[in-house]
Amino acid sequence: MSNGNQLLQLARAPTIPGDSNVDNINVGDRLKMKLNVGQQLNTASSSVTVNGPSVSVTTVGLTTASGASESFTLNNSHLSSLNNTQITLVGYGGEPVTNGVPYVYLDSLSNGSVNVNVVNLGTAALAGAVTVHIMSITG
Repeated sequence: MSNGNQLLQLARAPTIPGDSNVDNINVGDRLKMKLNVGQQLNTASSSVTVNGPSVSVTTVGLTTASGASESFTLNNSHLSSLNNTQITLVGYGGEPVTNGVPYVYLDSLSNGSVNVNVVNLGTAALAGAVTVHIMSITG
């Protein structure tokens, strides 16, 4: 597994009133948060372990048929069933529509893990890796 760090920057930082216990965030003109990076190895169902409140995961190359789905477990010590956890598809190695249309969602969130699902909504098979960002917000 390849691990590294990237910086996720969002324009116009939200205010975090009275919260002095926020890790890896600088509040100013922009919101900056450390993004821990993980890479899936072997197969589309291989689990991935990457820890942090904000992570990026790139899958193996997917060849998922039209209407089918792939699922893998993300292990992350920052995940909690009490948190608001969000997923965003940020990259696809195939040509959208020509090579399927990936859609991502999470299910089975528990303390320390969540299932990441990739569904092909297109009429052609997927042909490439997908990259997702997952953020766990303690509320």
